[in-house]
Amino acid sequence: GRCRVTTAALATVCRVFSRYQLNRCSTFSYNIKHNNNNSSIQTEPNPLNWAAYDEVIDVRTPSEFADDHLPGAVNLPLLGDGDRAAIGKTFARSPFDGRRLGASVISQRIGELLGTHFADKSVDFRPLIYCWRGGQRSHSLAIVLSQIGYQPTVLAGGYRAYRRVVVKSLNDLAGVEPPVGRLKRAVVLAGLTGSGKTYLLERLARQGEQVVDLESLANHRGSLLGSDPNRPDQPSQKSFESSLFRTLSQLDADKPVWLECESARIGYRSLPQSLVATLARSPRILLEAESADDRVKHLIEQYGSLVERTELLIERLNLLGRHHSKSTQANWLAAAAAGDIPKLVHLLLTDHYDPLYRHSRRRYFLETDSRRVIRLALNCNTIHSDEILVQLKQARDSLLFDNEPSGRVAVNCI
Repeated sequence: GRCRVTTAALATVCRVFSRYQLNRCSTFSYNIKHNNNNSSIQTEPNPLNWAAYDEVIDVRTPSEFADDHLPGAVNLPLLGDGDRAAIGKTFARSPFDGRRLGASVISQRIGELLGTHFADKSVDFRPLIYCWRGGQRSHSLAIVLSQIGYQPTVLAGGYRAYRRVVVKSLNDLAGVEPPVGRLKRAVVLAGLTGSGKTYLLERLARQGEQVVDLESLANHRGSLLGSDPNRPDQPSQKSFESSLFRTLSQLDADKPVWLECESARIGYRSLPQSLVATLARSPRILLEAESADDRVKHLIEQYGSLVERTELLIERLNLLGRHHSKSTQANWLAAAAAGDIPKLVHLLLTDHYDPLYRHSRRRYFLETDSRRVIRLALNCNTIHSDEILVQLKQARDSLLFDNEPSGRVAVNCI
């Protein structure tokens, strides 16, 4: 039956694996020239054509997959992280024993997958399979699936080919130059911390506006206190760039695109240089809260999951305090320990975030002509109104399509 590995298929896996060369770092490198056993396997030359297949299968190790992978891929590792290390050590002592162990692990793993993941796949199942360079791991699985009767295709060049496309294209996509640049009609929301930039971008996105939410892609709100305590880990730099690449690729360059004013880094993730330049040059709507109390209230609403966890909050404050005097840090910790969150937020804005924002603004955003900035006043009530979205779109159209945008727009409470 289809769920049994034939003797010929297992022999093929062993022959394929025998061409692996294990280096001293316990990782695989291999000869890209395949023998006749591989020549019957179809290859996909375009790493962006994943949507044409029934399923995208990543056969790399879990750690490789976690670092980055093709969109929508499922991870079916033929070797685990521990397997690679064990095989590498064995190979260092005896290449023959190392190859035999590796072939055994891969054969057993393929057998398991045939009885589980592939058990309900029909004969016309068309997966796209890839590993690091489109080599032996992907071909080992593809050959067995092909002999059973499925229609597998191997991605030529593997993940590395996809990564090359991302790196090569990302700077162009994040620019304004046609035909590739997607941000020629970008409008940037700027303003001090707590002015509601991220919240308003989310509201605009729900109305169908084109929004590039960089902080969401980076899983970070742009400060040491900004990581999500419910999702504490940022994506890897590669994964962040892949997500940004896909987001930018889907934009219509002829329609307005909203972004938030950011520096060159969001947490530990770096923005492409062309995107930093685009943010600096694009027209801007400067959000101005009517009072510091409005900003404090909004921040408490947005960071509720953090301020409710006192121990985590104090841990973050200790890290942030390394950049300030002991007396400043002591004032923060005292307010946090007393549960006086409004006072703590006031202190953080005055001592840290407002000076940091002004420094970043001077460093990254000097290029924007003052005539291409519209100031928009708002408060804790108007930020939730429908009227402010209307005002934002009017300001956007004025910046993008009028020669002389107005200076300041005040949004009244409704």
